[in-house]
Amino acid sequence: MARKKSTDTVFVPGSYNQICDRTGFKVKATTTQREWTGNTVRTKSWEERHDQDLLRSVQDRQDVEDPRLDRQITVETPPDDPVFIPEPMTMFLALADLPEVLQLVGGDNLELVE
Repeated sequence: MARKKSTDTVFVPGSYNQICDRTGFKVKATTTQREWTGNTVRTKSWEERHDQDLLRSVQDRQDVEDPRLDRQITVETPPDDPVFIPEPMTMFLALADLPEVLQLVGGDNLELVE
């Protein structure tokens, strides 16, 4: 039984051997195509560009509709009375912010009561 000759090793007038960028196969240049990526691939491996690649995005507004400015919370009490912070305010205060908000100085005592 005779072995079939490959077309890539046979002389074809006007064509030359070329390596497919996707598969690495050696093929004739007449059986290749250039893809949108710039790769030269054989006709069997060629892929059309997907329609989703050509869509433009819609601008998405990320701003807040009703922004509120940061307000400094001041609590005024007599110097010897414990400081009472109303419940809604406690969720906005972090422990790191307490000395600044309550205007504490060195030597002041702060007692947290549940």
